[in-house]
Amino acid sequence: MNSASGNQPELKRLKDLRLSNKNKFKILMNYFESQHDKNMNTELVQAELTAYPIIKFFQLMMKDHTWLKEIPKEKLLEINKFIDRLIHINNQVTNEMEKEDNQIEIQNLSNNQIKNLLSIQVNKRQDIPKTWYDVTHIKILYTIIVKIPGLKNEREKKIGEITTELTEKLLEETSEDSGSAEEVIPGFDSAKVRCSSTSERIKVFNFLKKSKPQWLIQIPPIQDPQVKLSAVRFDEENINLWLERLFIKNRWKRCWKACIKHFYKVGKLYDVILEVDPALREWIEQRNGFVSAGYKRISVVDHFDIKQCRNCTRFGHLANRCSQISLCPYCGGVNHFHESCEIKDLPHKWKCPNCLKNGENAWEIKCAKFQERLLHELEKKNYQYKLIMA
Repeated sequence: MNSASGNQPELKRLKDLRLSNKNKFKILMNYFESQHDKNMNTELVQAELTAYPIIKFFQLMMKDHTWLKEIPKEKLLEINKFIDRLIHINNQVTNEMEKEDNQIEIQNLSNNQIKNLLSIQVNKRQDIPKTWYDVTHIKILYTIIVKIPGLKNEREKKIGEITTELTEKLLEETSEDSGSAEEVIPGFDSAKVRCSSTSERIKVFNFLKKSKPQWLIQIPPIQDPQVKLSAVRFDEENINLWLERLFIKNRWKRCWKACIKHFYKVGKLYDVILEVDPALREWIEQRNGFVSAGYKRISVVDHFDIKQCRNCTRFGHLANRCSQISLCPYCGGVNHFHESCEIKDLPHKWKCPNCLKNGENAWEIKCAKFQERLLHELEKKNYQYKLIMA
């Protein structure tokens, strides 16, 4: 469900929190070059301005002294005129929305009616569901993956640890402005260099690429957020029609992207996983995680690729693929099923078998091991989560 505009794939990257402003400015210049000398399709541009922060980054670009030095004065005047055209088109959208919202003339209402109207506006958003959880405490870092071809495990060190040591040494001993990293941690066969911002990541990335061209250095790809619709009626033979009806029933904007990644049958109904535009994910959250599907109101939750075994409680696989001994999630014991654990209803006696913390069990969101997995997934998403719909 994409816009008809050929600019959309590039404009979509303006929402990428990990992309530097410099790269975003290049996207804007491409947009300017393709549009400024044309009679722009107002409806199409309105859709783009609603979906992407085009004006915001144009205005930011015009305040960036480094960028301004690279642009001729004649070009700057053209860009300023182009921004004015965009703002004018954007104001048309805002005015139309205000007309819709202000169909009731406030001056014709009594005091009590005004109070009731304000009360409705204040209470428009319901209470956040109790199952949702706050993730604003999780610090998102920007990752670079470093692999060194030809490395082999040593007797006391694995490939990831060796790579980490060599990367740390290179960054530590240079006299160049190589940027700064928050940490370098080992992976299975690589090192992960984690930075506090996209600008620092670009500096570190460029330095590593220049210093060690024989190393495999990459910035991991990111994905749009995914959500799961549970227990919906779904026609496997008419997927596009099902998705089209979802757009129509919920009045989703056509510039928003949504595609079906997976679906699987649960009884007579289906669970469907959608990859959605960040703006669409925001829309769902604002409506407390509900969408209309068929004739029902369906609850939506965020979907991450976090697998946890119900048999051994470890991460990375499911119970049907588990070859480990069973562990109780409440006490870590191996001689009983967790349903019959003596301390199941005594939280103060719990001990998580994963993080080994007292007072927690293996299924809890606050478990340190689960938080590590969640952080890994959040860093791969093109969306700044504040709340997880669960």
